[in-house]
Amino acid sequence: MSRYNELDYQIFYYKKRKQKQHNMKSWKTTVSGVLIAVGTWLTNNEDGNLKVIGQVLTFVGTVLLGFMAKDYNVTGK
Repeated sequence: MSRYNELDYQIFYYKKRKQKQHNMKSWKTTVSGVLIAVGTWLTNNEDGNLKVIGQVLTFVGTVLLGFMAKDYNVTGK
């Protein structure tokens, strides 16, 4: 393989990989993940009220993520 073809291939591969990284399919799963992250962060707090709120957010986020998640090759909404 010549040097030119190798660089062409590397540029093509990089562009394809870059396109796949920024392809968010569902905002719902992203919001669910944020709820889980914030809930986990609040759970590590010393205050009892914030700890309970964190546990509730983690639970709600996990349930929503389970309902909103979809397999990659499945048709539908």
